[in-house]
Amino acid sequence: MHGRQFTPIKKNIEAYPLRTSGKGGKGLGRGGDKRHHKILRDNIQSINKPTIRRLARRGGVKRISAAVYEETRSVLKVFLESVIRDAVTYTEYAHRKTVTPLDIVHALKLQGHSETDDNEELASRSTTSSKTVWQLSYPPSGKNMLTIYERDLSQLDPHSWLGDNLIGFYIRFLEDHLERRDLSLAKQIHFFDPLFFSILTEGTAEGINYARIEKWTKNKDIFQLSHIIVPIHEGGHWYAAIINRPSSLLDKQGQCTIIMLDSLNIDHGVTIMKLQKYLAKELWSKQRQTVDLNLFNTVEAKNIPQQEDNNSCGLFLLAYLEKITQDPGHMIGQLVEPASDNIDWAGLVPNSLRSRMHAFLMELHEENKQLSHEETKNQKRMVDRTPISYLLGTPAQL
Repeated sequence: MHGRQFTPIKKNIEAYPLRTSGKGGKGLGRGGDKRHHKILRDNIQSINKPTIRRLARRGGVKRISAAVYEETRSVLKVFLESVIRDAVTYTEYAHRKTVTPLDIVHALKLQGHSETDDNEELASRSTTSSKTVWQLSYPPSGKNMLTIYERDLSQLDPHSWLGDNLIGFYIRFLEDHLERRDLSLAKQIHFFDPLFFSILTEGTAEGINYARIEKWTKNKDIFQLSHIIVPIHEGGHWYAAIINRPSSLLDKQGQCTIIMLDSLNIDHGVTIMKLQKYLAKELWSKQRQTVDLNLFNTVEAKNIPQQEDNNSCGLFLLAYLEKITQDPGHMIGQLVEPASDNIDWAGLVPNSLRSRMHAFLMELHEENKQLSHEETKNQKRMVDRTPISYLLGTPAQL
């Protein structure tokens, strides 16, 4: 569910003081975990069927199924929980015992949303001005279309974090590039939604809740693929997992390798375990086979560029994926090798990632306007450039 903006029901979170120690979870203070879930429960109660149906009708959808309703609630719950968790994280960074409005603003910016955005949007709707609101859709039409809005561009401001909307938007662009360049290759690679891992792992003592995402692959057999790419947002930090050769879990030939790409080089043993659990559940659900854990191998990608600040993780994630998209088999193979310094990362200039992403969006917006003219529809487009290098900044020719 990319590109959609969810407005959390605002609570006075400042009324909940936090301690840096005590039972109930780091940063939540004594009993903080219960407080956390109470805030979440109070917010989620008003997200009921009548509310979602009214919103759906406003969007032109007459009916929604029970499955869509439950998925919507799950996504909203993940969103609210992420905001609360991230606000707590910012409070700890600032060595404060109480969540402040500034912490909430930072948390909402990470999700691609702020209270200021709400006020601006309401003002724009109430005015009779003919000013056109900036928005960008990709693909320009069709069922896979994602849309970002002017307010999303603030995520590219200095010291801001990328939300799942911009992450998902650029991943969709990379997917389309692969499909247009080499359809047979694209069919061997699956990019999961940026919300996939959060929905899979949110709110369960067992580590994963497979039932929530079981239908996400109902039309795709991931065990026939060469690579699965999982963008992950956890604890306010973006990184990625690449599941290489998942087919080996089915044919028992070779090993399935899980490669972690992290711009902070954090250990992700727990994440790997959850991904293994997911693959085991998926294999049993779709093939009625069990997983041999000896068929798994894990690799922390080394010699990849590292961020030097605390807010560029989303941009580094997209730069990694752009590099892999240039030549998936070769790049992923190099990451598996002990000496992965054979990959040329010279184009990844940390200080240029934000400006390059902004320039890419502006150019794509202009191209979309030109595509409305019949004479330009058959021209080669930005998505057809090779090698794809809007973030890496290396030369690209049409």
